[in-house]
Amino acid sequence: MESTIDLKTLHAKIGELTLVNNFLSGAREGGTIAEHKAMIDRSHALPLGRQARELEISRGRIYYLPKPVSANDLAIMRRIDELHMEFPFAGGRMLRDLLRQEGIAIGRQPVERLHIRRLSGVATPLRHLVNTPFSTDKLVEGPAPGHKNYPYLLRR
Repeated sequence: MESTIDLKTLHAKIGELTLVNNFLSGAREGGTIAEHKAMIDRSHALPLGRQARELEISRGRIYYLPKPVSANDLAIMRRIDELHMEFPFAGGRMLRDLLRQEGIAIGRQPVERLHIRRLSGVATPLRHLVNTPFSTDKLVEGPAPGHKNYPYLLRR
C-alpha cells in the first residue's frame, strides 16, 4: 500500500512540474519585469500565484492596472508644456502661480507631479534630476587649489 501512495504522490508531483515547465518554456532566461508580467496567462491551468512565483514577480504586479490620465490632467499637462516652452526656467511654484493667474486652481505639488509625468512619462522620486537647468560651468572635480583638508570633519 505504501508504494502506491508514494507512486501517486510522485505522479502528482510530476504532473505539477510538467504544468510549470509547460508554462515557463524558457521564460526565466532574464528579461525585465514587464516582459515577465506579459507572460502571465490567465487561461493556463497553473494558478496565477504560482505563475508569479515561477516568474519571480510579486502577485500584486499581476492584478495592478494603472489608472488612465484624466482629461483635466491632460489639459493641465498641455498648458504646463506651453508654459515650460515660454518659461524654461520656471519651477513648480512659478508654474503654479502662472496657472493660478489663468484661473486654474492647483497646488505646487500637483503641478510638479504633472510636470514630471509630462517630461518622463511616469512620476519619479528623482524630481531634482528631471527638469533642473544644468550648467557645465562649475563642475565639481575636487577641492579648490590651496584648500586645506580637515580629516576629522570628513565623513567616514
